[in-house]
Amino acid sequence: MKSYTHHILLLWLLFFTVNLQSWGKIKTVESLESMACDAPDITALHPGPSSCQVTLSLLELNVNYQFRYRIKGKPNWETQTTKGATLHLAGLQACTEYEFQVRKDCFNSQFSNWSYLQNIKTQGCNETYCLAYASRSDGYIEQFSFGDVVYQSGNDGGLGLHLAHRLIANPGTEIPFSITPVKTIEFWDTDVYFRVYYTIFIDFNRDKDFDDAGEAIFKDEGAPDKVYSWKLAIPKTASQGLTRMRVIMSRKTLGKACERSINILEVEDYSLGIFTPCPAWQPSVFKLDSVSSGNAALSITGENTGYSWRYRIKGNTFWTFTDSTASPNLSISGLIQNTEYEVQVRSSCGGGNWGSFSNTYTFKTLTCSNSKEMTWVTYLREKSRVGLELLGQNALNYRWRYSPDYFKWSPIYESKIPKIELDSLDTGRVYQIEVSIECSAGNWSNWTRSSFFTWGECQQIPSSQMSIGIDLSFRSDIIILSSKMQTADHFFWRYRELGTNQWVQTSTKGPYLDWFPSDQTPGTVHEWQVSYLCENGQKSEWSEVKQIAFSPEVCEPAQTKFVKIKRINATSAVLYADIPYGVQFNWRWREKGMMFFWNNLPGSSYANKEIVLNKLKPNTTYEYQFSYWCTYSIQGWSDTHSFKTLNGFSPSYEDSVQVSIKNPPRNIPIVVSPNPNTGVFRVESVFTGPKNATLTVRDLIGRVIFRRELQDQIILNETLQLSNQAAGTYFLEIRTAEFSKIEKIIIQQP
Repeated sequence: MKSYTHHILLLWLLFFTVNLQSWGKIKTVESLESMACDAPDITALHPGPSSCQVTLSLLELNVNYQFRYRIKGKPNWETQTTKGATLHLAGLQACTEYEFQVRKDCFNSQFSNWSYLQNIKTQGCNETYCLAYASRSDGYIEQFSFGDVVYQSGNDGGLGLHLAHRLIANPGTEIPFSITPVKTIEFWDTDVYFRVYYTIFIDFNRDKDFDDAGEAIFKDEGAPDKVYSWKLAIPKTASQGLTRMRVIMSRKTLGKACERSINILEVEDYSLGIFTPCPAWQPSVFKLDSVSSGNAALSITGENTGYSWRYRIKGNTFWTFTDSTASPNLSISGLIQNTEYEVQVRSSCGGGNWGSFSNTYTFKTLTCSNSKEMTWVTYLREKSRVGLELLGQNALNYRWRYSPDYFKWSPIYESKIPKIELDSLDTGRVYQIEVSIECSAGNWSNWTRSSFFTWGECQQIPSSQMSIGIDLSFRSDIIILSSKMQTADHFFWRYRELGTNQWVQTSTKGPYLDWFPSDQTPGTVHEWQVSYLCENGQKSEWSEVKQIAFSPEVCEPAQTKFVKIKRINATSAVLYADIPYGVQFNWRWREKGMMFFWNNLPGSSYANKEIVLNKLKPNTTYEYQFSYWCTYSIQGWSDTHSFKTLNGFSPSYEDSVQVSIKNPPRNIPIVVSPNPNTGVFRVESVFTGPKNATLTVRDLIGRVIFRRELQDQIILNETLQLSNQAAGTYFLEIRTAEFSKIEKIIIQQP
């Protein structure tokens, strides 16, 4: 065991040393992820009567944090562990002072110091009504609908006082309602948790209690994971004005109006206005005073009599309600860029009585700056040091990341100015850099990519930096060569027939060359090299040789007998078309038995003779085919052949190396494809054993838009249909009793 641990430490030290050499350092902006293991800060505490939402000052979504809290003055702490920048604490006592601290898991359960103490007092003091709330939170009311009003409350930690959100009912009417529950924990006594119980109380006589006859207006039971819908009857004799409505979700038994019980799952209180109907609202004339990518200002012509607004993304079911105001003006922030919204307004009759909502007005937000609007300037370039600037941008904040290979991105850095300076880079190497700008509060543009090159001594261009492809949109006999090192001003090219000594040389001003091989003998192989003019005026060495075989006039049909399998493991495979000619190669593959679901790799390069298939399932049989270009025609798809991946799942580079039952892996690999998408995508994962997992999708502000319970999963393969959601960024989480993993999803307009 001691020898195994030493090996692990040595591997980690090697990984850390290599990354220090290859990533570089930021000079002019501060990293969001400090190299030191500092205690994070608690930046926001949002208390409820029996819960608390804690927010950190970090953007990390998959890092372990430990929280501890206690009643102020008490000696004993309660401790919870979570991933991400927020934590929801449930089961707190109402009108009670608490102390909070947090610390970060830096690596392998090595924690930072505890943060400074933060104090907060839960709500519920001076409450005129008795309170009922849960002492546990194994389930909760995710959403409550009343008439045409839909309120998504989420987990209130046992008690939610949603009193600012007023519901309206008319005497002598029936109001449809629905309750969307969420069950979070499987009970041992499952025989009594097949059903949950709903109780609704309304204080009809407005005497600040629910004890009078007829005020327990609804009692029934439903499934713990199904939407429950019914109707409430409002008596004609009900006292008019504002009163209180209480909705209770419980297990084992009906909830009582005033109790704190282990059987209560959640209680939600609402302000209910019982009024005779207001006069019908006449259609309104809206004016869009201003609009940006994340904000809008609207107004209507009217007197200052009191107005209430609501808005939603066009096509969505749920409305967002605003606080009532005396002014006929509305300002909205936090909108999604390039998205259509609908707005309605209603007027007040006095005393909290509202009329019906008006006609609908539609507007569209602007697009946050994209790549076509961004101009980059390299104001500093040395051996291992580069400074970049965005011109013509005026944003609230800027986020940056960079990579030498398109895949392993650096941590995200944030700055207030459109400049970034990178240090300790590898010399003579091409880097990719991406930036996202905050156009309005919380509204970030998509990542915009550019590239830069660090100057060093004149170096040889490796053959991997020269790609060879064919321009199918123009002529099939033009082969395009390009150098991925694109920063130089002048390039030199030469080729010769394999086995000869005579080179043919040419030059270009850019990193591209069009070659017309029609005068060459079909079937011959040519060797190509490229070099470039360095900054100091010298010419670099010739690159490594790249071979190109021009197709003969008559080619053999594509057949899988030409394909060699170079490597297979549990989650990947490498295939190679061992055929000496062909300009462009195409591949497609699928899981055996999936008749209509081919995965395609459209070929644009001679280099596609070899294909690397990643994110495969362990112990699974796959089928594949290939085709290729030959002279002026495309050879059809080959016959079908198959291979089977190995049994076992390799951990990702983020996983703990030492895995045991007592120390389970902290991450699970998730494959989301395609991503970005239009709202329809597949989620694939593999567990080390049967798992009960929860699949959840949330939007940027944490609202749950999709949830599914998964039972005894080993291989996960789910297709999600979220095409009714607005374009933007979402977070998908797979959570089990042992660990969780979060992946970012981009939904785009179709």
